[in-house]
Order: sequence, then C-alpha cells, then structure tokens
Amino acid sequence: MSARRTAAFSRVGLLGMVPVGQSHFREAMDATIGSQIAPRIVTDAD
Repeated sequence: MSARRTAAFSRVGLLGMVPVGQSHFREAMDATIGSQIAPRIVTDAD
C-alpha cells in the first residue's frame, strides 16, 4: 500500500471513531453536571 492510501485509510478510521467519542464525552458531562446539581438541591431544600 502506498503512503498516500495508508494515510487516507487512517483518516477514515479516525473519523469513524468521532461519533463514539462524542457520545462518551456527552455521557461524562451529563454525569458530572448531575453530580454537581444533586448537592445543590439538597442544600437548598434544607
């Protein structure tokens, strides 16, 4: 395989992983924000 075809193949593989990474990032952000909101609700309820 030529270097140019190898580079193109690598880019396609990386682009295929972007949606998966975004999904995991979004889940992590949701968990972080949720863990920050819960103590505030408990504190405000007191």
